[in-house]
Amino acid sequence: MGEYATTLVNGTPTELCKLGTMDDWRYVCRSEAERMAPTDAGTGTNIPAALQDGSTLYRFPWPDEDNDTIEAINGRSMFRTLIWKVPATILAGFTHHELVPHVQDLQGGHGLNVWLPCPLSPGGIPYRTSGTPQPIVALNGERYQRGIPRTIFACGYCEKLFSVDADDLQTIRTALLA
Repeated sequence: MGEYATTLVNGTPTELCKLGTMDDWRYVCRSEAERMAPTDAGTGTNIPAALQDGSTLYRFPWPDEDNDTIEAINGRSMFRTLIWKVPATILAGFTHHELVPHVQDLQGGHGLNVWLPCPLSPGGIPYRTSGTPQPIVALNGERYQRGIPRTIFACGYCEKLFSVDADDLQTIRTALLA
């Protein structure tokens, strides 16, 4: 379900731009949503309520996207990210998601899903691989608790979202700059 910023034009709710899907608002940064909130028509999406919800995931404020016009927002990819290698300890502290590839027969008539553990799950990999999985993270966005931002990362394989404390954040920064 899409979430859209709306405003009233001559008394009629009008869509301005897509914010995201449900609580994944990675078309807009938090600051952009804050600027839209006072004129929100409240039809479908309630921007002021979402600003109070700590589970809403906002777009990371990429420095080259300072042009926050409605046209610029409408032209964005929701899934922009940056992926890099980090120390394995960063990804060891949580339960990873399973990966679910779809396997199809040669003629496309029969298929099935296969549930596999993330290659970075604790306990190793119970299947053959073509190489050694690298501990990689993806920069996914930001969440806010009481107005304080937290950078949200994801496992580069299974996309499990997580945030880290200040020490681990510095480790991640150092790995990115290396």
